[in-house]
Parts: sequence; structure tokens; C-alpha cells
Amino acid sequence: GLIYVSQSEIPQQVHIGVGILPNFQNKGVARQACNIALDWSVSALQAHRVQARIMSSPHINRTRSLFASLGFSYEGLQRRIVANAAGEWVDVVHMGILDTDWCIRTKLASASKSLWDELLERHQREVEELLREEERRKKVHKSNSMETIR
Repeated sequence: GLIYVSQSEIPQQVHIGVGILPNFQNKGVARQACNIALDWSVSALQAHRVQARIMSSPHINRTRSLFASLGFSYEGLQRRIVANAAGEWVDVVHMGILDTDWCIRTKLASASKSLWDELLERHQREVEELLREEERRKKVHKSNSMETIR
């Protein structure tokens, strides 16, 4: 697989990306690699903000779920912003996390859980379940915008 961290044009912001070979998917490898990359980005690079840009693909909901579980927040969707390898225009989902959120998250991981922590964990699980359900129901027929007019 591959994980990358690259500098943004914006000071103290980096981009993170991950791609895992099929044989290693669903084994926690991406989560572990992203945890290490996030910690390195915030501590060594002193990044204020880390952003993930997720291109439309068959695995988009799993990828969104991964980053959501790491504390990233959904920041928006850019429709048909980039061409994929096949030359088709695809959407890009933006997710991000601030250094303060990451530091609080890592510090609280070792602390005992409060009622709020349980509530936030439940919310996170529900978000991940919704993403998995959305992936299961992904039977929507995508068409070119001109086909809609016809």
C-alpha cells in the first residue's frame, strides 16, 4: 500500500492520502498508517490542519469512514472537479482535522470515559453505519448531464 503526506500551498496545512492493496484491506493497516502519519504531521511538521481529499471510487464510503473514525470532519464536496484514470470527471470529498482536535483526541484516548465520550463514540459509530449503509445501497445509476436533458 501507500500513504503520503504532502505540503499544501497554505502554510501549516498538509494533505494526507492512503491506498491499500486488496490483500491488506480490512485488517486495520490503513488506520494504523494514518494514525502514524497524523501524529507525525502534527508533532514533527507542526501542521495546524490536515486535509484528506477523497476521489469518487467504489471504496469512497470505506475511506470516508476511516477518516471519520480518526476524527476528521466532513468539509464539503466538489462536484466533477478532477478526471480519474479513465478520463471521467469525478467528485472529490474534503475532510479535515485540526491539530488541536488531534491532540485532544490522543490525550483523551488514555483518560477514563465520561458520558460525553460515550455519546460522541455512539455518534461516530452511527456516522460509520450510515456510510456503510449508503455503500450497500449504492445502486444509483450515474449518467452524463446531457442524458438527463434527453
